[in-house]
Amino acid sequence: MVGPPRQVEDALRFLGEHESALKRVARLPGLDWFVLDFPSELRIGTDDVVVQTDAFPAPLLRAAGEIGLGIELTTYG
Repeated sequence: MVGPPRQVEDALRFLGEHESALKRVARLPGLDWFVLDFPSELRIGTDDVVVQTDAFPAPLLRAAGEIGLGIELTTYG
């Protein structure tokens, strides 16, 4: 699984390259859910980790918001 910094770089590049097409998709009638999902590995309980925090930088949130795209974090154990 690619780590969060690399995922964010890849996502920003993807959103920039496909912005107009993604905006068209976001406006499709009947579309109820349009998200960009980031997978994350569960770190709690490993190597004395008791708190897990994953954050997204403002440029990514802004780019996704301008398109009408939500951000989702899926954690795998």
